[in-house]
Amino acid sequence: MIEDQIFDEIKKANSILLHLHPSPDCDSQGSALAMYHALMGLGKKVTVIKGDSDLDPNMAHLPGADKIVAKNFLEIDQKDFDLFIVQDSSLDRITTKGSFEFDPHLTIVNIDHHASNKGDPKSINLIDTSASSTTLILFRLFKKWGIPLTNTIARNLILGLYTDTGNFVHSNTTKEALLAAVELRDLAPEFHDDLAKVHMMKFELLQFESLAYKKVEKFGNYALAVISFEDMQKENIDPKIASASMIAGILVKVEGFEMVGCLVEDKPNFVKCSFRSQDADKFDVSIIANDLGGGGHRMAAGVLLKYPITEAKQRVLSAINKYTT
Repeated sequence: MIEDQIFDEIKKANSILLHLHPSPDCDSQGSALAMYHALMGLGKKVTVIKGDSDLDPNMAHLPGADKIVAKNFLEIDQKDFDLFIVQDSSLDRITTKGSFEFDPHLTIVNIDHHASNKGDPKSINLIDTSASSTTLILFRLFKKWGIPLTNTIARNLILGLYTDTGNFVHSNTTKEALLAAVELRDLAPEFHDDLAKVHMMKFELLQFESLAYKKVEKFGNYALAVISFEDMQKENIDPKIASASMIAGILVKVEGFEMVGCLVEDKPNFVKCSFRSQDADKFDVSIIANDLGGGGHRMAAGVLLKYPITEAKQRVLSAINKYTT
Protein backbone atom coordinates (compact mmCIF):
# COMPACT_ATOMS: atom_id res chain seq x y z
CA MET A 1 0.00 0.00 0.00
CA ILE A 2 1.05 3.60 -0.65
CA GLU A 3 0.80 4.42 3.06
CA ASP A 4 3.28 1.64 3.90
CA GLN A 5 5.58 2.70 1.07
CA ILE A 6 5.66 6.27 2.39
CA PHE A 7 6.46 5.10 5.92
CA ASP A 8 9.24 2.88 4.56
CA GLU A 9 10.78 5.92 2.86
CA ILE A 10 10.50 7.91 6.08
CA LYS A 11 12.22 5.16 8.07
CA LYS A 12 15.07 5.01 5.51
CA ALA A 13 15.60 8.78 5.39
CA ASN A 14 17.94 10.69 7.69
CA SER A 15 17.21 14.28 6.63
CA ILE A 16 13.69 15.24 5.56
CA LEU A 17 12.42 18.46 3.96
CA LEU A 18 8.91 19.91 4.41
CA HIS A 19 7.51 23.13 2.97
CA LEU A 20 4.55 25.54 2.90
CA HIS A 21 2.84 26.26 -0.39
CA PRO A 22 2.61 29.87 -1.69
CA SER A 23 0.17 31.95 0.40
CA PRO A 24 -0.12 29.14 2.94
CA ASP A 25 -3.40 28.54 4.73
CA CYS A 26 -3.91 26.73 8.02
CA ASP A 27 -4.01 23.33 6.31
CA SER A 28 -0.64 23.95 4.66
CA GLN A 29 1.07 25.14 7.83
CA GLY A 30 -0.87 22.77 10.08
CA SER A 31 0.05 19.70 8.03
CA ALA A 32 3.71 20.77 7.75
CA LEU A 33 4.07 21.33 11.49
CA ALA A 34 2.13 18.20 12.44
CA MET A 35 4.42 16.15 10.19
CA TYR A 36 7.44 17.99 11.61
CA HIS A 37 6.57 16.92 15.16
CA ALA A 38 5.76 13.38 14.07
CA LEU A 39 9.09 13.00 12.25
CA MET A 40 11.04 14.55 15.11
CA GLY A 41 9.42 11.98 17.38
CA LEU A 42 10.90 9.30 15.11
CA GLY A 43 14.36 10.77 15.59
CA LYS A 44 14.64 12.28 12.12
CA LYS A 45 16.42 15.48 11.14
CA VAL A 46 13.60 17.68 9.80
CA THR A 47 13.59 21.08 8.09
CA VAL A 48 10.45 23.08 7.31
CA ILE A 49 10.88 25.96 4.85
CA LYS A 50 8.38 28.79 4.56
CA GLY A 51 8.30 28.73 0.77
CA ASP A 52 7.56 31.79 -1.32
CA SER A 53 5.37 33.75 1.09
CA ASP A 54 5.93 35.58 4.33
CA LEU A 55 4.64 33.70 7.35
CA ASP A 56 1.23 34.71 8.66
CA PRO A 57 1.74 36.27 12.11
CA ASN A 58 -1.71 34.96 13.10
CA MET A 59 -0.28 31.42 12.93
CA ALA A 60 2.95 32.22 14.77
CA HIS A 61 1.58 30.65 17.98
CA LEU A 62 1.23 27.17 16.46
CA PRO A 63 3.61 24.62 18.02
CA GLY A 64 6.73 24.49 15.85
CA ALA A 65 6.09 27.73 13.93
CA ASP A 66 9.30 29.17 15.36
CA LYS A 67 11.25 26.34 13.68
CA ILE A 68 10.19 27.28 10.14
CA VAL A 69 13.21 28.36 8.09
CA ALA A 70 12.83 31.57 6.08
CA LYS A 71 13.77 30.09 2.69
CA ASN A 72 11.97 29.01 -0.45
CA PHE A 73 12.75 25.84 -2.39
CA LEU A 74 15.20 27.59 -4.73
CA GLU A 75 17.27 28.74 -1.73
CA ILE A 76 18.00 25.32 -0.26
CA ASP A 77 20.55 22.72 -1.30
CA GLN A 78 18.65 19.58 -2.28
CA LYS A 79 21.73 17.47 -1.52
CA ASP A 80 21.17 18.22 2.18
CA PHE A 81 18.05 16.02 2.15
CA ASP A 82 17.12 12.40 1.42
CA LEU A 83 13.36 12.88 1.31
CA PHE A 84 11.05 15.77 0.40
CA ILE A 85 7.44 15.41 1.60
CA VAL A 86 5.25 17.80 -0.38
CA GLN A 87 1.92 18.33 1.41
CA ASP A 88 -1.30 20.16 0.56
CA SER A 89 0.17 21.09 -2.83
CA SER A 90 0.92 19.67 -6.24
CA LEU A 91 4.59 19.63 -7.25
CA ASP A 92 4.12 22.54 -9.64
CA ARG A 93 3.04 24.76 -6.73
CA ILE A 94 6.15 24.29 -4.63
CA THR A 95 7.44 27.66 -5.78
CA THR A 96 6.50 30.36 -8.26
CA LYS A 97 9.87 32.09 -7.95
CA GLY A 98 11.49 30.21 -10.81
CA SER A 99 11.92 26.86 -12.54
CA PHE A 100 13.77 23.93 -10.99
CA GLU A 101 14.46 20.24 -11.34
CA PHE A 102 14.62 17.72 -8.53
CA ASP A 103 18.01 16.25 -7.75
CA PRO A 104 17.93 12.58 -8.88
CA HIS A 105 18.91 11.35 -5.41
CA LEU A 106 15.94 13.07 -3.70
CA THR A 107 12.86 10.92 -3.05
CA ILE A 108 9.61 12.87 -3.44
CA VAL A 109 6.42 12.03 -1.57
CA ASN A 110 3.25 13.99 -2.37
CA ILE A 111 0.38 13.97 0.18
CA ASP A 112 -2.64 16.03 -0.82
CA HIS A 113 -6.42 16.19 -1.10
CA HIS A 114 -6.91 18.69 -3.95
CA ALA A 115 -8.80 17.40 -6.98
CA SER A 116 -6.57 19.54 -9.20
CA ASN A 117 -3.52 17.48 -8.14
CA LYS A 118 -3.09 14.66 -10.65
CA GLY A 119 0.12 13.37 -9.09
CA ASP A 120 3.50 12.91 -10.70
CA PRO A 121 4.85 9.63 -12.11
CA LYS A 122 8.26 10.27 -10.56
CA SER A 123 6.94 10.76 -7.03
CA ILE A 124 5.10 8.61 -4.49
CA ASN A 125 1.59 10.03 -4.54
CA LEU A 126 -1.06 9.82 -1.84
CA ILE A 127 -3.82 12.05 -3.17
CA ASP A 128 -7.21 11.50 -1.58
CA THR A 129 -9.85 13.93 -2.81
CA SER A 130 -12.40 12.45 -0.40
CA ALA A 131 -10.44 13.81 2.56
CA SER A 132 -11.66 17.10 4.02
CA SER A 133 -8.10 18.34 4.48
CA THR A 134 -4.49 17.26 4.22
CA THR A 135 -4.38 17.31 8.01
CA LEU A 136 -7.14 14.67 8.04
CA ILE A 137 -5.00 12.45 5.80
CA LEU A 138 -2.15 12.85 8.28
CA PHE A 139 -4.52 12.00 11.14
CA ARG A 140 -5.20 8.67 9.40
CA LEU A 141 -1.53 8.08 8.58
CA PHE A 142 -0.24 8.73 12.08
CA LYS A 143 -2.77 6.26 13.48
CA LYS A 144 -1.80 3.63 10.89
CA TRP A 145 1.90 4.17 11.54
CA GLY A 146 1.51 4.02 15.32
CA ILE A 147 2.69 7.60 15.83
CA PRO A 148 1.29 9.01 19.10
CA LEU A 149 -1.06 11.97 18.63
CA THR A 150 0.60 14.40 21.01
CA ASN A 151 -0.83 17.76 22.01
CA THR A 152 1.51 19.60 19.62
CA ILE A 153 0.50 17.37 16.71
CA ALA A 154 -3.21 17.58 17.55
CA ARG A 155 -3.22 21.39 17.76
CA ASN A 156 -1.83 21.64 14.23
CA LEU A 157 -4.10 18.94 12.81
CA ILE A 158 -7.36 20.30 14.19
CA LEU A 159 -6.63 23.81 12.94
CA GLY A 160 -6.12 22.65 9.36
CA LEU A 161 -9.22 20.44 9.54
CA TYR A 162 -11.40 23.19 10.99
CA THR A 163 -10.43 25.86 8.47
CA ASP A 164 -10.44 23.64 5.37
CA THR A 165 -14.04 22.65 6.05
CA GLY A 166 -14.99 26.34 6.24
CA ASN A 167 -15.35 26.06 10.02
CA PHE A 168 -17.41 22.87 9.53
CA VAL A 169 -19.80 24.61 7.14
CA HIS A 170 -18.64 23.32 3.72
CA SER A 171 -20.06 20.16 2.18
CA ASN A 172 -16.70 18.42 2.78
CA THR A 173 -17.54 18.30 6.50
CA THR A 174 -17.86 14.52 6.56
CA LYS A 175 -18.66 12.24 9.45
CA GLU A 176 -15.00 11.22 9.47
CA ALA A 177 -13.94 14.87 9.76
CA LEU A 178 -16.26 15.49 12.71
CA LEU A 179 -15.19 12.33 14.53
CA ALA A 180 -11.53 13.25 14.02
CA ALA A 181 -12.24 16.74 15.35
CA VAL A 182 -13.81 15.27 18.49
CA GLU A 183 -10.73 13.13 19.15
CA LEU A 184 -8.31 15.96 18.39
CA ARG A 185 -10.27 18.38 20.56
CA ASP A 186 -9.72 16.11 23.60
CA LEU A 187 -5.99 16.07 22.85
CA ALA A 188 -5.81 19.83 22.24
CA PRO A 189 -8.22 21.55 24.65
CA GLU A 190 -6.55 24.91 23.92
CA PHE A 191 -7.64 24.82 20.27
CA HIS A 192 -10.24 27.52 21.05
CA ASP A 193 -7.42 29.96 21.85
CA ASP A 194 -5.53 28.85 18.74
CA LEU A 195 -8.55 29.59 16.54
CA ALA A 196 -9.16 32.95 18.21
CA LYS A 197 -5.59 34.01 17.42
CA VAL A 198 -5.87 32.83 13.80
CA HIS A 199 -9.02 34.91 13.29
CA MET A 200 -7.69 38.01 15.09
CA MET A 201 -7.70 41.07 12.80
CA LYS A 202 -5.42 44.11 12.91
CA PHE A 203 -6.79 47.57 12.22
CA GLU A 204 -4.83 47.77 8.95
CA LEU A 205 -6.65 44.68 7.72
CA LEU A 206 -9.95 46.30 8.59
CA GLN A 207 -8.95 49.23 6.37
CA PHE A 208 -8.19 46.82 3.53
CA GLU A 209 -11.54 45.08 4.04
CA SER A 210 -13.31 48.45 3.79
CA LEU A 211 -11.49 49.20 0.52
CA ALA A 212 -12.36 45.77 -0.88
CA TYR A 213 -16.08 46.31 -0.32
CA LYS A 214 -15.90 49.47 -2.42
CA LYS A 215 -14.33 47.47 -5.26
CA VAL A 216 -16.99 44.76 -5.53
CA GLU A 217 -18.49 44.37 -9.01
CA LYS A 218 -21.58 42.23 -9.61
CA PHE A 219 -21.91 40.15 -12.78
CA GLY A 220 -25.32 38.50 -12.63
CA ASN A 221 -25.04 35.64 -10.16
CA TYR A 222 -21.39 36.15 -9.31
CA ALA A 223 -19.20 38.99 -8.06
CA LEU A 224 -15.56 40.05 -8.10
CA ALA A 225 -13.65 42.39 -5.81
CA VAL A 226 -10.77 43.85 -7.81
CA ILE A 227 -8.14 45.80 -5.82
CA SER A 228 -5.13 47.30 -7.57
CA PHE A 229 -1.73 48.16 -6.14
CA GLU A 230 -2.55 51.79 -6.89
CA ASP A 231 -5.82 51.53 -4.92
CA MET A 232 -3.93 50.44 -1.83
CA GLN A 233 -1.27 53.12 -2.27
CA LYS A 234 -3.95 55.80 -2.38
CA GLU A 235 -5.42 54.51 0.88
CA ASN A 236 -1.98 54.07 2.53
CA ILE A 237 -2.61 50.34 2.95
CA ASP A 238 0.40 48.04 3.13
CA PRO A 239 -0.09 45.50 0.31
CA LYS A 240 1.61 42.85 2.44
CA ILE A 241 -1.45 42.59 4.67
CA ALA A 242 -3.91 42.29 1.77
CA SER A 243 -5.75 38.96 1.83
CA ALA A 244 -7.68 37.86 -1.25
CA SER A 245 -8.87 34.69 0.48
CA MET A 246 -10.28 36.63 3.43
CA ILE A 247 -12.40 38.85 1.17
CA ALA A 248 -13.57 35.92 -0.96
CA GLY A 249 -14.55 34.08 2.21
CA ILE A 250 -16.72 37.02 3.26
CA LEU A 251 -18.33 37.72 -0.12
CA VAL A 252 -19.41 34.10 -0.64
CA LYS A 253 -21.81 34.54 2.29
CA VAL A 254 -23.76 37.24 0.43
CA GLU A 255 -27.16 36.09 -0.79
CA GLY A 256 -27.29 35.92 -4.59
CA PHE A 257 -23.53 35.54 -5.08
CA GLU A 258 -23.30 31.92 -6.20
CA MET A 259 -19.60 32.40 -6.96
CA VAL A 260 -17.20 35.13 -5.87
CA GLY A 261 -13.62 36.08 -6.50
CA CYS A 262 -11.15 38.55 -5.06
CA LEU A 263 -8.22 39.83 -7.12
CA VAL A 264 -5.48 41.66 -5.23
CA GLU A 265 -2.47 43.21 -6.95
CA ASP A 266 -0.15 43.17 -3.96
CA LYS A 267 2.72 44.39 -6.13
CA PRO A 268 2.73 45.62 -9.74
CA ASN A 269 1.88 42.83 -12.19
CA PHE A 270 1.38 40.21 -9.44
CA VAL A 271 -2.29 39.49 -8.78
CA LYS A 272 -3.42 36.98 -6.16
CA CYS A 273 -6.84 35.56 -7.03
CA SER A 274 -9.07 33.68 -4.62
CA PHE A 275 -12.39 32.09 -5.61
CA ARG A 276 -15.27 30.72 -3.53
CA SER A 277 -18.51 28.96 -4.42
CA GLN A 278 -21.78 28.62 -2.53
CA ASP A 279 -22.65 25.45 -4.43
CA ALA A 280 -19.97 23.45 -6.22
CA ASP A 281 -22.58 21.76 -8.41
CA LYS A 282 -23.42 25.17 -9.88
CA PHE A 283 -19.95 26.71 -9.73
CA ASP A 284 -16.89 24.47 -9.44
CA VAL A 285 -14.25 27.14 -8.89
CA SER A 286 -11.39 24.64 -9.17
CA ILE A 287 -12.16 24.47 -12.92
CA ILE A 288 -11.83 28.24 -13.20
CA ALA A 289 -8.57 28.28 -11.21
CA ASN A 290 -7.16 25.37 -13.22
CA ASP A 291 -7.95 27.15 -16.47
CA LEU A 292 -5.88 30.09 -15.23
CA GLY A 293 -2.96 27.91 -14.11
CA GLY A 294 -3.90 27.53 -10.46
CA GLY A 295 -5.78 24.93 -8.47
CA GLY A 296 -7.73 24.10 -5.37
CA HIS A 297 -11.07 22.70 -4.30
CA ARG A 298 -14.49 22.76 -5.93
CA MET A 299 -15.66 25.38 -3.41
CA ALA A 300 -12.38 27.21 -2.80
CA ALA A 301 -9.51 27.71 -5.23
CA GLY A 302 -6.92 30.27 -6.27
CA VAL A 303 -4.18 31.31 -8.63
CA LEU A 304 -1.37 33.86 -8.96
CA LEU A 305 -1.52 35.83 -12.20
CA LYS A 306 1.57 37.74 -13.32
CA TYR A 307 -0.22 40.48 -15.26
CA PRO A 308 -1.38 44.02 -14.63
CA ILE A 309 -4.63 44.07 -12.65
CA THR A 310 -6.77 45.06 -15.65
CA GLU A 311 -5.48 42.15 -17.76
CA ALA A 312 -5.78 39.76 -14.83
CA LYS A 313 -9.42 40.78 -14.41
CA GLN A 314 -10.16 40.15 -18.08
CA ARG A 315 -8.49 36.73 -17.95
CA VAL A 316 -10.57 35.80 -14.91
CA LEU A 317 -13.78 36.97 -16.59
CA SER A 318 -12.87 35.01 -19.71
CA ALA A 319 -12.28 31.85 -17.68
CA ILE A 320 -15.59 32.28 -15.87
CA ASN A 321 -17.49 32.93 -19.10
CA LYS A 322 -15.88 29.88 -20.70
CA TYR A 323 -17.06 27.78 -17.79
CA THR A 324 -20.61 29.18 -17.67
CA THR A 325 -21.41 29.17 -21.38
